[in-house]
Amino acid sequence: ILKLTASENASIRKTGDEEDWPAEGKACGMELDVPAGFVVTAEDGTNTNTYTIVITVAQPEAPVLSNGTAERTGETTAEVKFTSSEAGTYYYQLVEKGGNAEVDTTSFGTTAIAGENIINLNTLTADARDILIVVKSAMGVDSAQLRVEIPGYEEPGPSTGEYTISVSAPAGGTLVTNVTSADEGDSVFVSANPDQGYRMVEDSLAYTLNVAGGGTVKIIGNRFQMPAGNVTVTCQWEIVPGDEPGSEPGSDGILSFVINGVKAVIGSAGNNNYMVTLTLPYGTDVTNLVPVIIVSDGVTLTPGIGEAVDFTGPVNYTATLDDGTELTYVVSVYVQAGSLADTMWEKLIDFYNQIPWWDYAEHQQSYGNYPIYWY
Repeated sequence: ILKLTASENASIRKTGDEEDWPAEGKACGMELDVPAGFVVTAEDGTNTNTYTIVITVAQPEAPVLSNGTAERTGETTAEVKFTSSEAGTYYYQLVEKGGNAEVDTTSFGTTAIAGENIINLNTLTADARDILIVVKSAMGVDSAQLRVEIPGYEEPGPSTGEYTISVSAPAGGTLVTNVTSADEGDSVFVSANPDQGYRMVEDSLAYTLNVAGGGTVKIIGNRFQMPAGNVTVTCQWEIVPGDEPGSEPGSDGILSFVINGVKAVIGSAGNNNYMVTLTLPYGTDVTNLVPVIIVSDGVTLTPGIGEAVDFTGPVNYTATLDDGTELTYVVSVYVQAGSLADTMWEKLIDFYNQIPWWDYAEHQQSYGNYPIYWY
């Protein structure tokens, strides 16, 4: 629908038409990129102005990546930073120094913000590498690849800072800092390495300033700025559910639980109760899934093997052994969160709730969550 507004009492007519263009507009019937003439005639019928209108499709711009830096935080770890001009989803690939590759942007990535983004790497080797980064915008347009050099790891020299850094971690893992002393304002990197079967308690990584009333400060990410005073770095470990001694599901009951090729983790909750958890890819419909279940000999399972189940919420499976013992398995199926582009697309095709895409776009634009491509 093309609506044209002219001076009061003037008339508008498309070149070749026999009727004036209605004030409320109408379907223009114009082809893309093909000019059309419109004549505006004043009330007196003599003065006219001719306008040429061309309708084109604006191509969404690709995100622009800049300010790529990488800093080694340990022998196998590094912190990579880059800036994106748009929000979207970022993807990356590690290559040999100077090597090339095409970054795959068709699989699941990580949410990127408009501004500075941080990637924490923890599986590096000691040699120098390059990381190639691509951001896909909410409109599905890929940026040019950004190459960032990751320096090789160098053993730290003797610490000469004014203040000392000590580490105190309970059993369950080790904490290592890249230096044992530093000056105020220096960056100190912490590497947390849990033992097999353990993980670090969320938000437990912190340092304590060893002065009267110094207090404890949470460490965000894997580094902190050295304060004016000696510090002790601490954390807490917890046993990963299902890895505690004696918690193995054992040889009776459910031995394996697989949905769509994804194998679940089975852990004991005690008293013949077990937790079964798995995460499926974004977009999976969990309302009608048929798990592939392997049980030990003589076990009767309810719901039965091969039965379709709605996993919208936790589902209880009961395994009855041949001696009458009942084992309860609580199965929780999770679905990976979608990217910004996925979320936007869901809203645009939400015909059930009848949300016009232009209303949704206007709403998002008002909060600045997406590029302003609907202008």
